[in-house]
Amino acid sequence: MIDTVHCYYEQIGNGHEHESVIQIWKRTWESFGWKTRVLGKAESMKHPLLFPFMQHIRKLPTVNAPGYEAACYRRHLAMEVVGGGLLTDYDVINHGFRPQDMPPIQDMIETLEPSGVPCAVFGTPTAWKEWIYHLGHYPHRPDQRHVSDMTIFNEMRPFGHGQCLNLDYKEWESAPLIHFHQEGVRRLRPGVARYRFIEDFLADVPDQSIAA
Repeated sequence: MIDTVHCYYEQIGNGHEHESVIQIWKRTWESFGWKTRVLGKAESMKHPLLFPFMQHIRKLPTVNAPGYEAACYRRHLAMEVVGGGLLTDYDVINHGFRPQDMPPIQDMIETLEPSGVPCAVFGTPTAWKEWIYHLGHYPHRPDQRHVSDMTIFNEMRPFGHGQCLNLDYKEWESAPLIHFHQEGVRRLRPGVARYRFIEDFLADVPDQSIAA
């Protein structure tokens, strides 16, 4: 059974806001029985294929800032370095998901999000190795204006479970895992910092943690 969850962080932009969200991520996951580990560039730099991998990634077209896009790809390298398992975005907040609720881990990358968004992905070391190979050899088409790890993930059509819902999905408030992505927060509460939005939400729901 997996009992450790990872997230990845490199400081880009407003570090205070991101780090505040990470503290909530850590607190909520640990309150439901998980061990937490925040990965960063130091782990990704240990991957033996880092340089050829990133050389290929830099050739892919993107509408995002280069630093942000590079960090999104490096997080997958970091996960293979630490031996695979579960990786979530640091804005995926635990609202009732315990280690025993985890689906069986397979030799293929899967996601806890039902539509194929890689905000909560998991797999064995073999699965992560194959996923990184796929990313590092992705043959983008001339008509593609934007390619990201998410668009590549979507094209693979990985199996998606239903435990993690994006902020703007139907009945997201009752999901055991909630993805408080930036665009959703901006739509629901314009001008409010993401960590403040999350804290306000958590303050209004009953405490179901193992410590309650």
